[in-house]
Amino acid sequence: MKQLPSRYLYLVDIETEKVLRVFSLDEFTRELEIISYESQLRTRYYIDDPETGLALRDSLLSPISPA
Repeated sequence: MKQLPSRYLYLVDIETEKVLRVFSLDEFTRELEIISYESQLRTRYYIDDPETGLALRDSLLSPISPA
């Protein structure tokens, strides 16, 4: 597995728990920037639409476990 950034958001298929995409947060220095970026991702990937079956998770709260 590729080395993960120090902090990241990741897109997950809720049904399979498969990680679909990792978004590095290393370039952001302020929490407000991260919140804004997360909002953009939620809009772009329709995260808040239950029909997509997608979730966006934060590595601070729920890091990806090693395989």
